[in-house]
Order: sequence, then structure tokens, then C-alpha cells
Amino acid sequence: MMNHSSSYGEGASAKHRKSNVAWLWMGINFIMAVFFGLAALVQVNDPEPYLWVPAYLIPCLVCLSIVYSADVVENSYWRLVVLFHILACMTGMSILVVQVALYLKDRLVNPLRFEEGRELCGVIIVLVWMLICRCCGSIRNNGSTGQLSAVTWLTLVVGLLPLVFWSMCCFSPFNHCADMW
Repeated sequence: MMNHSSSYGEGASAKHRKSNVAWLWMGINFIMAVFFGLAALVQVNDPEPYLWVPAYLIPCLVCLSIVYSADVVENSYWRLVVLFHILACMTGMSILVVQVALYLKDRLVNPLRFEEGRELCGVIIVLVWMLICRCCGSIRNNGSTGQLSAVTWLTLVVGLLPLVFWSMCCFSPFNHCADMW
């Protein structure tokens, strides 16, 4: 009888930890949904909004679907949408890397001075987040508590970095951000 209650207590504790991880995961995705939504909004005045609004709006919707139901990562249609967006981002990233490399040929300059350099950074953020979203289901279900903690903290840091960088851009004297608002 004593063993049963002690094992029950351990099981409840592990379930509670996973519950906290799930809530944290949903919270991080809410933050990223806000970021991607704002990123899609500022792309409306871009010369190619038909490329960039969906590039940020799809991750926004993916994140909102996780906020609505964390188990959506197991849905095959959801995983297919994320996979296609990852492939599209990898294609766009390849094109942008070539364009940025041509700008940087024979000179050393900050790639963020060029629109293509900033677009490349945006695509990398989307790509990294989509990869995290795609892989989170298997880590959540199969990982140990140590893996969950490390992945959760890494995801939190990766999730907050775009917002920190964007706020630095908004409140700094960079000229390319002056017309953002």
C-alpha cells in the first residue's frame, strides 16, 4: 500500500511538470503569434506583400493553433502545412543567401543594411520557429524531464529574441526602421 501511494505521488508530480511545460509552450507560442502577426502587419507596405505577409501570417496561425490546442502538433494536416512552409522558407532562404552574398562580394558590410539581409533574418526566424514547432511533439512525448527543461528554456530564449531585437530596432537610431510605424 505504501509503495502504491509513493508511486502515485511521483506520477502526479511528473504529470504536473508536463502540464507546466505544456502551459509554458502555449505561452511562448502566444508571444510568437503576436510577433509574427505584427511582422505580417508591417509587410503590408512592402514592395512584395504577396510574399512576405503569408511568410509571417502562416507561422502566426500555426502558433495560434498551438495556443488553442497543444495537441495539434500531432495532427497530420498541421504537420504537412508546417512542412510545406519549412520547404518554402528554405527555398526563399537559399535565394536570399545568394543575393546577400552578391552584395557582400569584395566588401565587408553589415548585411542588415540591405533589404535582402533583413529579409534573410526574417526567413531564418520563421524557419527556426517552424522547425521547433514541428519537432516539439516528439520531444514532448518521448523526452526525459531534463530534455524537456533544456528544450523549454531554449525555446523560451529563441521565442523572445525576435521581440528583443525588434524593440531594439524600434527604439534605436537605425534609419531602416524609421518608417516602420
